[in-house]
Amino acid sequence: MASEPRAKTQRIPELDGLRGLAALGVALFHLRIFLAGAPNPVASLPGGEWILLKGWHLVDLFFVLSGFIFAHCYLRRGRMREDVDLAKFAWARIARLVPVHVVIICFTGFMLRYAPSTTWANFSLSLFMLHAFVPKLELLNPPVWSISVELICYALFAILAITAGPRRLPLACTFLAFTGAFLILSEMSPYIGRGLLGFFVGCLVQQHEEKLSYIPWGILSLAALFPFILGSALHWVIVETLVSWPAILLLAPKIRQLRGAPLQWLGSRSYAIYLVHVPLFLFFGYLALDFPVVPTNFAVIICLATVLLVADILHRNVEIPMQHKLINWTANRKQFPREKRSNG
Repeated sequence: MASEPRAKTQRIPELDGLRGLAALGVALFHLRIFLAGAPNPVASLPGGEWILLKGWHLVDLFFVLSGFIFAHCYLRRGRMREDVDLAKFAWARIARLVPVHVVIICFTGFMLRYAPSTTWANFSLSLFMLHAFVPKLELLNPPVWSISVELICYALFAILAITAGPRRLPLACTFLAFTGAFLILSEMSPYIGRGLLGFFVGCLVQQHEEKLSYIPWGILSLAALFPFILGSALHWVIVETLVSWPAILLLAPKIRQLRGAPLQWLGSRSYAIYLVHVPLFLFFGYLALDFPVVPTNFAVIICLATVLLVADILHRNVEIPMQHKLINWTANRKQFPREKRSNG
């Protein structure tokens, strides 16, 4: 049975919860950085083996989520909202992404200042999120590669939304999604390919959401199980991105648990969690060299709790206030997208 179409300005709390789970899953996958070969207690949790093997696939869920949310927030009748131009769109992205990234990359650069790969050139490239254009770059904060790729997707989306028109926009999104799949399969640029495929599949799902809502929930549930059945090789990401992640997006509004306060809390802090967890895992890994007698389970709990605490501090004291301050520098704040209402 089809669901009632939601208002374009309506926030989708279930997607916040889904994004929070994805961020936590990626963090659990990267625990190996801290444990350095020690037994991982996550393996004993329900779904833990999958997280340890394929948690990196959740980055592609992020790409699909981003495309869906951007289409939901910015598109009106197949065009960019009338109150948003390219400059305002770009400034809103800067206000949203840059402050937390700058704080974390500076912390990481200071922590790794004696590492051979921490050169001024490497630090500068990392600071300006140029990872997608310099594939051999030694990453100071590895998760930033996906933010670098998302910036490319944001730019393409804005240009198409302003210039393509309602008839050509779906065709352009389809072309870019297929381009992404080609870049993955050909291994020419798999990182950029994953971003293009996921982001523009998400855009297409949102643009055809009403029609797709007629798909029976049983079929969607089966499609959502594919990531647990398929292998971990990169080419399976294409199947998951085309089938499984869109199915999960369509199922999400039916899952009330995603509206729960813990997942909403995680969702609102997902960007900070995503950026800060690897630097903190490295930091705790250095501490573990000096305190090798700390029990693994206890150390993991302390480590994860610290990630959530620091992410909360960054969210409340850097991400939100700096976003508001940067947008307030403009002459007319009302013309900017309201990130807090739009899941962005």
